[in-house]
Amino acid sequence: MPKRKPHKLKTKKSIIKSRGFWLSALAGVVLITLISLGLFLDVFQIKNIIVSGNSNVSAEQITALVNQEMDKNISRSIFATSASSLTKKILSEFPKIQTAVVKKKLFSIITVVLTEREPALVFGAYYLDAQGIAFEESSGGFPVVRYYGTQDIQLGHAAISRELAGYILGIQEVLSLNSITLSEANISSQSRLDIQTSEGWKVYFNLEGEMQGQIKKLALLLEEGIEDKESLTYIDLRFKDRAYYK
Repeated sequence: MPKRKPHKLKTKKSIIKSRGFWLSALAGVVLITLISLGLFLDVFQIKNIIVSGNSNVSAEQITALVNQEMDKNISRSIFATSASSLTKKILSEFPKIQTAVVKKKLFSIITVVLTEREPALVFGAYYLDAQGIAFEESSGGFPVVRYYGTQDIQLGHAAISRELAGYILGIQEVLSLNSITLSEANISSQSRLDIQTSEGWKVYFNLEGEMQGQIKKLALLLEEGIEDKESLTYIDLRFKDRAYYK
């Protein structure tokens, strides 16, 4: 039988002697060092919080909230601070605020630019803005919205839809241009909106119809069609291509 040639056993190199190991270790050390510097170096710590655009919400309240949220982080570093998280927190804590733009300015400044909600309507005990969002307790002075059935109102959430709020405010504008005040908007069903004027007469709308067309008809009637507005009882716009008044 032929003799087999003996095989030489290869000795394995220790991983510690591997060049790749030491390069990886060096990269890891550099990365940890950079992260530590970014998190704890004084130059990167937030020192100033600048709030603008506010009138009803105090800058001190916003600053206190931002500080409170940053204190939950591993450090007050600008790199450990999330602008989007701060924005969400501000909007959830302050229903009066419509928008909040939070920006990080290198190396130690946070700016917060606010837009506050303006009252446009009253729903129950609360003001609504032009989008139908309830945001604070009402002291009156704006048209009252009444809704059929019961409605659970939560601050910072829609009490009525943006579309419906837009219709009511559009009607208010038309009336105002004719020196008439809208005092109450009664949503008596899914399909019906009754407007009460301070002059004592009403306007009936079909919510399942084309509302913009009905609002335009109201404008034309008030500007050109109805001469004796003082004796008006109602204007009925619920029927397509027709308008009735008495």
